[in-house]
Amino acid sequence: MNEQHPATFSIPDVGQRSKVIPTDFVKLGFEVAEDEPDSEDGVTTFNERMWVQVKGSYGPYLWGTLSNEPSFEGADIGLEFGSEVVFLPEHILDIVDAEKQARDEAEFLALTSQMKDDE
Repeated sequence: MNEQHPATFSIPDVGQRSKVIPTDFVKLGFEVAEDEPDSEDGVTTFNERMWVQVKGSYGPYLWGTLSNEPSFEGADIGLEFGSEVVFLPEHILDIVDAEKQARDEAEFLALTSQMKDDE
């Protein structure tokens, strides 16, 4: 998708993807094919982007747990909220630094609390 639409579908660069650490959330693309006798080629394909919380790495591989419930019947193939997923950095479509997000949310809550106190 990024290759077809780089201006509207950006992905993190190699440097950003190589710095992913446990606690970060990464968005991965999943493609699942199901038998569909009524379709032209006998298969229906589902594509979905979902968040995975990174738990660790081993060599070039990263692993984490699925932080979304698939919109398709993922349980049929063993893919559901909390499922373990193994992937490579080149599979990462987006990154959220969980610690930075927690700090930003804490700052936001402190700021809104201060604004209420000032009223």
